[in-house]
Amino acid sequence: MTFKLQKRPDMASRRADMSKRDADGVPQNEDASYYLSDPEDCFGGMGIFASPAAFMTFLQSLTANDGRLLRTETVEDMFRPQLDHECEQSLNDELDSRRETNHGGLLPLVGIRRNHGLGGLMAMEDCDGTNWRQQGSMGWGGFPNLYWVRASLLLFLRYDANKLLTQCIDPKAGICILIAFQLIPWADKQCIELGRLFERAMYQKLNDNMEK
Repeated sequence: MTFKLQKRPDMASRRADMSKRDADGVPQNEDASYYLSDPEDCFGGMGIFASPAAFMTFLQSLTANDGRLLRTETVEDMFRPQLDHECEQSLNDELDSRRETNHGGLLPLVGIRRNHGLGGLMAMEDCDGTNWRQQGSMGWGGFPNLYWVRASLLLFLRYDANKLLTQCIDPKAGICILIAFQLIPWADKQCIELGRLFERAMYQKLNDNMEK
Protein backbone atom coordinates (compact mmCIF):
# COMPACT_ATOMS: atom_id res chain seq x y z
CA MET A 1 0.00 0.00 0.00
CA THR A 2 1.33 3.42 -0.88
CA PHE A 3 0.29 7.04 -1.36
CA LYS A 4 3.29 7.62 -3.64
CA LEU A 5 2.65 5.42 -6.65
CA GLN A 6 5.35 7.23 -8.62
CA LYS A 7 7.89 5.79 -6.17
CA ARG A 8 6.65 2.23 -6.64
CA PRO A 9 7.14 1.27 -10.31
CA ASP A 10 6.39 -2.35 -9.39
CA MET A 11 2.91 -1.29 -8.31
CA ALA A 12 2.42 1.30 -11.05
CA SER A 13 2.92 -1.40 -13.68
CA ARG A 14 0.04 -3.37 -12.15
CA ARG A 15 -2.39 -0.49 -11.68
CA ALA A 16 -5.87 -1.55 -12.71
CA ASP A 17 -7.48 0.24 -15.66
CA MET A 18 -10.78 2.04 -15.26
CA SER A 19 -14.02 1.18 -17.06
CA LYS A 20 -16.97 3.45 -17.79
CA ARG A 21 -20.47 2.66 -18.97
CA ASP A 22 -21.33 4.10 -22.38
CA ALA A 23 -24.71 5.53 -23.39
CA ASP A 24 -26.05 1.99 -23.82
CA GLY A 25 -24.85 0.90 -20.39
CA VAL A 26 -22.01 -1.26 -21.73
CA PRO A 27 -18.70 -0.97 -19.83
CA GLN A 28 -15.86 0.39 -21.97
CA ASN A 29 -12.21 0.98 -21.17
CA GLU A 30 -11.90 4.54 -19.92
CA ASP A 31 -8.50 4.84 -18.31
CA ALA A 32 -8.67 8.62 -17.98
CA SER A 33 -6.63 10.27 -15.27
CA TYR A 34 -8.87 10.03 -12.22
CA TYR A 35 -6.02 10.35 -9.74
CA LEU A 36 -3.03 12.61 -9.15
CA SER A 37 -0.07 10.88 -10.75
CA ASP A 38 2.64 12.65 -8.75
CA PRO A 39 1.14 13.99 -5.49
CA GLU A 40 3.22 15.71 -2.85
CA ASP A 41 0.71 15.05 -0.09
CA CYS A 42 -1.02 11.91 1.15
CA PHE A 43 -4.66 12.61 0.43
CA GLY A 44 -7.47 10.92 2.33
CA GLY A 45 -9.78 10.66 -0.66
CA MET A 46 -8.53 8.64 -3.65
CA GLY A 47 -5.10 8.83 -2.10
CA ILE A 48 -3.85 5.34 -1.38
CA PHE A 49 -3.08 2.53 -3.82
CA ALA A 50 -3.30 -1.12 -2.82
CA SER A 51 -4.17 -4.52 -4.16
CA PRO A 52 -7.47 -5.98 -2.90
CA ALA A 53 -5.48 -8.61 -0.98
CA ALA A 54 -3.40 -5.96 0.78
CA PHE A 55 -6.43 -3.87 1.66
CA MET A 56 -8.21 -6.95 3.02
CA THR A 57 -5.24 -7.55 5.30
CA PHE A 58 -5.75 -4.03 6.63
CA LEU A 59 -9.50 -4.57 7.12
CA GLN A 60 -8.91 -7.91 8.84
CA SER A 61 -6.55 -6.25 11.31
CA LEU A 62 -9.15 -3.57 12.07
CA THR A 63 -11.88 -6.18 12.45
CA ALA A 64 -9.81 -8.29 14.84
CA ASN A 65 -8.46 -5.15 16.56
CA ASP A 66 -5.23 -7.08 16.98
CA GLY A 67 -3.01 -4.05 17.60
CA ARG A 68 -0.72 -4.86 14.67
CA LEU A 69 -1.49 -1.70 12.70
CA LEU A 70 -3.28 0.56 15.16
CA ARG A 71 -3.58 0.65 18.92
CA THR A 72 -6.69 -0.96 20.35
CA GLU A 73 -7.83 2.40 21.72
CA THR A 74 -7.48 4.00 18.28
CA VAL A 75 -9.64 1.36 16.62
CA GLU A 76 -12.26 1.70 19.34
CA ASP A 77 -12.34 5.46 18.72
CA MET A 78 -12.68 4.90 14.97
CA PHE A 79 -15.79 2.79 15.48
CA ARG A 80 -17.47 5.05 18.04
CA PRO A 81 -20.40 7.23 16.85
CA GLN A 82 -19.31 10.87 16.74
CA LEU A 83 -22.58 12.76 16.13
CA ASP A 84 -25.01 13.97 18.77
CA HIS A 85 -28.74 13.44 18.31
CA GLU A 86 -29.33 16.68 16.38
CA CYS A 87 -26.42 16.13 13.99
CA GLU A 88 -27.37 12.48 13.54
CA GLN A 89 -30.90 13.48 12.56
CA SER A 90 -29.57 16.02 10.06
CA LEU A 91 -27.29 13.37 8.57
CA ASN A 92 -30.15 10.90 8.16
CA ASP A 93 -32.46 13.51 6.66
CA GLU A 94 -29.79 14.45 4.12
CA LEU A 95 -28.98 10.85 3.17
CA ASP A 96 -32.65 9.88 2.93
CA SER A 97 -33.18 12.71 0.46
CA ARG A 98 -30.45 11.34 -1.84
CA ARG A 99 -31.79 7.92 -2.71
CA GLU A 100 -29.67 7.51 -5.83
CA THR A 101 -26.32 7.78 -4.05
CA ASN A 102 -24.23 5.27 -2.12
CA HIS A 103 -22.97 7.30 0.83
CA GLY A 104 -21.37 4.87 3.22
CA GLY A 105 -21.29 2.02 0.78
CA LEU A 106 -24.11 -0.48 0.43
CA LEU A 107 -26.38 0.34 3.34
CA PRO A 108 -30.11 0.49 2.60
CA LEU A 109 -30.79 3.94 1.18
CA VAL A 110 -33.62 4.64 3.64
CA GLY A 111 -35.05 3.16 6.81
CA ILE A 112 -31.82 2.53 8.73
CA ARG A 113 -30.62 4.97 11.39
CA ARG A 114 -27.03 6.02 10.70
CA ASN A 115 -24.28 7.92 12.46
CA HIS A 116 -20.71 8.77 11.54
CA GLY A 117 -17.56 7.35 13.07
CA LEU A 118 -14.00 8.50 12.46
CA GLY A 119 -13.62 5.76 9.86
CA GLY A 120 -16.90 5.90 7.94
CA LEU A 121 -20.68 5.69 8.09
CA MET A 122 -22.16 3.50 10.82
CA ALA A 123 -25.41 1.54 11.02
CA MET A 124 -27.02 2.24 14.38
CA GLU A 125 -29.48 -0.64 14.10
CA ASP A 126 -29.61 -4.05 12.47
CA CYS A 127 -30.36 -3.94 8.74
CA ASP A 128 -32.01 -7.37 8.70
CA GLY A 129 -31.39 -9.20 11.94
CA THR A 130 -28.31 -11.39 11.57
CA ASN A 131 -28.84 -11.68 7.81
CA TRP A 132 -27.05 -8.45 6.96
CA ARG A 133 -25.13 -5.63 8.59
CA GLN A 134 -25.74 -5.30 12.30
CA GLN A 135 -25.76 -2.43 14.73
CA GLY A 136 -22.30 -0.87 15.00
CA SER A 137 -21.11 -1.94 11.56
CA MET A 138 -19.22 0.58 9.47
CA GLY A 139 -18.67 0.97 5.74
CA TRP A 140 -17.81 3.39 2.99
CA GLY A 141 -17.90 3.67 -0.79
CA GLY A 142 -15.31 5.00 -3.23
CA PHE A 143 -15.50 6.79 -6.58
CA PRO A 144 -15.02 3.75 -8.89
CA ASN A 145 -17.66 1.75 -6.97
CA LEU A 146 -15.34 0.37 -4.31
CA TYR A 147 -17.03 -0.71 -1.09
CA TRP A 148 -15.86 -2.02 2.24
CA VAL A 149 -17.59 -2.94 5.49
CA ARG A 150 -16.51 -4.01 8.94
CA ALA A 151 -19.25 -5.49 11.10
CA SER A 152 -19.16 -6.86 14.61
CA LEU A 153 -21.01 -10.08 15.22
CA LEU A 154 -23.78 -10.08 17.77
CA LEU A 155 -24.08 -13.88 17.82
CA PHE A 156 -22.26 -14.97 20.96
CA LEU A 157 -23.56 -18.41 21.99
CA ARG A 158 -23.71 -21.74 20.27
CA TYR A 159 -25.05 -24.93 21.80
CA ASP A 160 -23.25 -28.15 20.94
CA ALA A 161 -25.62 -31.06 21.63
CA ASN A 162 -22.87 -33.63 21.17
CA LYS A 163 -20.57 -32.11 23.78
CA LEU A 164 -23.39 -30.78 25.98
CA LEU A 165 -21.79 -27.40 26.51
CA THR A 166 -22.14 -23.80 25.42
CA GLN A 167 -19.33 -22.24 23.45
CA CYS A 168 -18.69 -18.49 23.29
CA ILE A 169 -17.72 -16.53 20.25
CA ASP A 170 -15.50 -13.56 21.04
CA PRO A 171 -17.81 -10.51 20.90
CA LYS A 172 -15.01 -8.57 19.21
CA ALA A 173 -14.92 -11.07 16.35
CA GLY A 174 -16.43 -9.82 13.14
CA ILE A 175 -16.68 -9.88 9.38
CA CYS A 176 -15.09 -7.58 6.83
CA ILE A 177 -15.95 -7.37 3.15
CA LEU A 178 -14.27 -5.62 0.23
CA ILE A 179 -15.96 -5.25 -3.15
CA ALA A 180 -14.03 -3.61 -6.00
CA PHE A 181 -15.67 -2.99 -9.38
CA GLN A 182 -13.26 -0.37 -10.82
CA LEU A 183 -16.15 1.08 -12.82
CA ILE A 184 -17.55 4.58 -13.16
CA PRO A 185 -19.84 6.49 -12.81
CA TRP A 186 -20.08 6.54 -9.05
CA ALA A 187 -23.12 4.87 -7.47
CA ASP A 188 -23.68 2.60 -10.48
CA LYS A 189 -27.01 0.88 -9.85
CA GLN A 190 -25.90 -2.55 -11.04
CA CYS A 191 -22.75 -2.38 -8.92
CA ILE A 192 -24.83 -1.50 -5.87
CA GLU A 193 -27.29 -4.33 -6.52
CA LEU A 194 -24.53 -6.88 -7.05
CA GLY A 195 -22.64 -5.59 -4.04
CA ARG A 196 -25.63 -5.99 -1.77
CA LEU A 197 -26.29 -9.49 -3.09
CA PHE A 198 -22.66 -10.41 -2.42
CA GLU A 199 -22.77 -8.98 1.11
CA ARG A 200 -25.94 -10.87 1.95
CA ALA A 201 -24.44 -14.07 0.54
CA MET A 202 -21.43 -13.67 2.84
CA TYR A 203 -23.65 -13.13 5.87
CA GLN A 204 -25.74 -16.16 4.91
CA LYS A 205 -22.60 -18.27 4.62
CA LEU A 206 -21.45 -17.03 8.01
CA ASN A 207 -24.81 -17.84 9.60
CA ASP A 208 -24.81 -21.30 8.01
CA ASN A 209 -21.36 -21.99 9.47
CA MET A 210 -22.51 -20.79 12.90
CA GLU A 211 -25.39 -23.27 12.86
CA LYS A 212 -23.19 -26.28 12.16
